[in-house]
Amino acid sequence: SESEDSKGKVSDTESGEGEDSESPEQGDINEETREEAPLKSYDVRNVLLILVAVAAVIVMAVSAFALFQNPLVRVLAASRKTIMDNDIMKALDPMEIISDGSFSSNFSFSASSTGVSFGADYSQDGKKKQQSFAATANVGLARVELQEYFDREQVLLFMPGVTGNSYSYDYRNGKLGDLAGRLGLTEEKEEALADILSVVADGKWQRSRSFISPGGTVGKWFTGLDYEKADPAECEVNGKKRNCKGYSVRVESEDMERLLDLLAKERKSDRRRIRDDLETLGFSESAVCSAGRKIADTVTGGQFTFYIWRGQLAQFVCELNNTSAVISFKGGNYPAQNVDADVNGRSVAIRGVTDGNVEEISVLLDGDNAGTVKYDRSAGDMDIVTADRGMYLRIENDGKKWKLSTDDPLLIGGAPLTGSLTFEKDPKIIKPGTEKVVDITELNNEALSRIGESLFELLK
Repeated sequence: SESEDSKGKVSDTESGEGEDSESPEQGDINEETREEAPLKSYDVRNVLLILVAVAAVIVMAVSAFALFQNPLVRVLAASRKTIMDNDIMKALDPMEIISDGSFSSNFSFSASSTGVSFGADYSQDGKKKQQSFAATANVGLARVELQEYFDREQVLLFMPGVTGNSYSYDYRNGKLGDLAGRLGLTEEKEEALADILSVVADGKWQRSRSFISPGGTVGKWFTGLDYEKADPAECEVNGKKRNCKGYSVRVESEDMERLLDLLAKERKSDRRRIRDDLETLGFSESAVCSAGRKIADTVTGGQFTFYIWRGQLAQFVCELNNTSAVISFKGGNYPAQNVDADVNGRSVAIRGVTDGNVEEISVLLDGDNAGTVKYDRSAGDMDIVTADRGMYLRIENDGKKWKLSTDDPLLIGGAPLTGSLTFEKDPKIIKPGTEKVVDITELNNEALSRIGESLFELLK
């Protein structure tokens, strides 16, 4: 059209490619003018958008390449989604409340027939780097109490009924005075104890939840295993037969050795410091290490096969030593709502039914009812009851407070036991409220003997 021709002519003229193109000198002048002209705002915005888009495409391409190159990444993601991504597992997990490092907790239990009871409160403020602990134990007529406060500068201790004073320990200087001799601590051990307190006060030694994520230590180990494609299997998912892809891994002794090595290397420098300090104090990691080696030896030679359907785990097959297990995730409102398992010929089944906000799960052992789990999503309450009511547990989780309790006594060693464990988001730091605070280095052997005698009398 005429307008299009007109636009085309303007374009040719502006680009210098038409009949009236400038002389070289005029072109140089225009070039200088264009160089000096500032970029318009919409030009900058368009350039930035293009750069962001290119970066996003590169990231997605690299991610997709890695994903399709290693199916075990998908296997791990599908397994986590199937087992962990549901309201039941979230209600069971208190980590969302305590993961930021600021929380309060309470633990208590009572065995009324024996006259034994115990209660403890612990709080941690991750921002202020403060911690406090209080405990009370009753054994018959004897009652022992302990209060403790801990920050980056000092530890405060108070034992009501034993002494009227609080005792402070400035662990930064690493000295305990005569108490070190009483405890058999050398100067090197005093320094090790002080270093442990310094690391714990900072809080960086705590392990993050990413430890078992796909990018965490165990996740990286798993996705680094050798795998082979298994023959597809027909699995039941959501009431229908599905043709599922299979991936099989075999774990040998060298694989478990590699995992143990990764776990050792994964430790942050602060955790290594604690380990070294504990060894200085005479606590060896040999027991933990030997336990890890025993587990590694047990798992050696295991064959594990995963069958995946649309991003979820449909079936897991395990051949390990003398154990053979097949676990089928049959789905429902979520992948693990209905599960069938066969372990060495014995069957375990989980059957879930949802009615509004309430879900009831039955656990069947060889076809017989073994217990039920009832979860109310609106209230965040869960009741766990065995078929013979030999165990009754209640879990409450509203996102700010997590509580595990039992009102019906549990029979442990023939003694009825009741108790509870609670975590809350808000820390409740409490310092001992005594009028006088005594530096622990000022306690001589005579003063320490009097404290020991008072404690002995209290426990009589």
